[in-house]
Amino acid sequence: MVYKGGATLFMPQNTKLRWLHFSDLHVGMNHQNQLWPRFSTAFKNDLKSQLERVGGVDFIIFSGDLVHKGSSEEFNRLDEVLAEILECFKDGLAQPKVITTPGNHDLLRPSPLRPEVEALMQFWGREELREGFWTDAGLVYREFIADIFRNYTHWRDRAIAQGIHHAPKVEGELPGDASYVVETPAGHVGVACLNGAWLQLRAENYSGQLHIDARQIIKITGGNPDQWAAGHVANLLVTHHPSSWFHRNLPSTWENDINPSGRFDAHLFG
Repeated sequence: MVYKGGATLFMPQNTKLRWLHFSDLHVGMNHQNQLWPRFSTAFKNDLKSQLERVGGVDFIIFSGDLVHKGSSEEFNRLDEVLAEILECFKDGLAQPKVITTPGNHDLLRPSPLRPEVEALMQFWGREELREGFWTDAGLVYREFIADIFRNYTHWRDRAIAQGIHHAPKVEGELPGDASYVVETPAGHVGVACLNGAWLQLRAENYSGQLHIDARQIIKITGGNPDQWAAGHVANLLVTHHPSSWFHRNLPSTWENDINPSGRFDAHLFG
C-alpha cells in the first residue's frame, strides 16, 4: 500500500480543505496476510497521530489498485481493511466517506485470446477503432470493459449503499468514471475520477500507451469541464496512473483536454 498522506488547501475565509490520499492497497497480494498485521499497527498509529494534529479530514481518496486480481473475494476482504482504517476516526472525529477510481489490478484480467483483447491491442494503430470505440458500433468493446471491471463496480455500489463511499453526481462511459461534489466547511468541492486503466489488459509495461479520452471527462461534467470546475471552491482530478503513462499523439490530449492549467487544483494518482 502507498499512503500518500494528508493534504490541505487553504481556502477563503480562513477555512481549510483536508483530505487523505491512499493508493495501491493491493488487497490479496501474496504474503499480505503475514505482513498486514504489523504494518497496519504502524500505519494506524501514524494516521491517528496525523488526525490529532489536523483535527480530521473532509474525505478520503483511493486512487486505484484497491485489490490485486480483481476478484470478488478480494473486494470482500477490502471491506475489512477499510473498516480498520475508518476505526481511526472514532473518538469524536467525523467519519469521512471515500472516493475511489479503479486501477489496472481492479479488473479481472481477461484471456489474451479473447477477440476484444486482440482488437484493443491495436487501439493506437487503427484510427477507426479509436473513434468507433465511443460510438454505437463500439458498444461491444465498452460492454467488455464494463464486464472485466464488474467486481469493482459491484463493490463500489455496495459501499455507496452502506454509506462508506460517496455517491457520484454523474457517472461516465467507463467503470469508475464519475464526478463527485463534496460538501465541506470550505464549500462545495468537485472531484473528477477517470478510469485510465481500461487499455491495460495484459501483464505488460503500458507506459505511454494508456488513454483517457476527452469524451470521458466531458461526460461526467455535463458537457463542459471548465464550467463544472468553476462551480466549486476547489477541484481535484483523480486517476490511477500518472500522466506520463498516457499516449500523447492525439488531438485529445492530457494537457489540452483533460488537465489544462487552471482547471484542477491538484491531480492525485497512484
